Amino acid sequence: MKHSANTSKANPKVDRYVFYVVAFIWIIIILFAITTLIQPVWLVEISKPGRRVESNASLEEGNKLMYAGKYKDAVVNYQFAFSVDSTNYDALGNMGIAFLYMGDYKNAEKTFLQLGDIFKNDYRIEIFYMNMGELYERKKQPEKAFEFYLKAIETGNGGSYIHRKAGYMAFLMGNDSLAIGLIQESVELTKSLEHYYDEAVFNAFQVANNDNDTANIRIFEAMLRNSSKTESMIRFDEHILDLWLQNSKDLGYAYLYLAEIMVTQNRLDEARTYAAQCRRYAPDLNSKLIALNANL
Repeated sequence: MKHSANTSKANPKVDRYVFYVVAFIWIIIILFAITTLIQPVWLVEISKPGRRVESNASLEEGNKLMYAGKYKDAVVNYQFAFSVDSTNYDALGNMGIAFLYMGDYKNAEKTFLQLGDIFKNDYRIEIFYMNMGELYERKKQPEKAFEFYLKAIETGNGGSYIHRKAGYMAFLMGNDSLAIGLIQESVELTKSLEHYYDEAVFNAFQVANNDNDTANIRIFEAMLRNSSKTESMIRFDEHILDLWLQNSKDLGYAYLYLAEIMVTQNRLDEARTYAAQCRRYAPDLNSKLIALNANL
């Protein structure tokens, strides 16, 4: 008996259909890969809000870790936040500060210089100068620290903190008269309505920047550049300002530094006057007054 083999022939139409489907899928995959690599403007714009949210979440986590003293973990979060959104300059700046607190001055300086390059044509260059001042202050180089604090003041945006820091560096450099002038100016700035107006506007600008709120960013930038603030400051109540200043670390430290300078000059009556002011505004600083060992 002769058996015949059953052979099945493939259907050409089905084969073509399968080929086209597979080819179409591969084309889609390749196009997606190319688009992802090229990062066209439209794709970047579409993904920007999501990236900003993710970046800010990592920034906030980094801030919590830094406040808890976990600087290395904070750096990891700041690095991720900046890698996700390279316009999140708070993440970059805070990364540098975390390195600073860790004592990693090399990476702190590298990070601050990167921030300075971004801000070189921006009024926020003051932040770079302030960070560099802090860096050299921690490295116990008062001359370099003073140089950067002074540059921050010269931007026109340097507030009471920068004046106080510059003044104390001048004191460490042996220039008492300059130190007293700068620290007293710090006191006057702290007590001024303009100081709180600028601080409120700058904080609002930071919030708008984090939210990528372009409309409000432009408004707050214009307000920060406006040198005539008289009309805007009418909204601030001097009585409220007096209440704010009942407890003020800014004033406390300013009067502490002035007391220290007077002790070194043996002007003890003036030192005691400043010490009393220090205790009035910042009682927690009393131990630092005692450490001056001048019976204040």
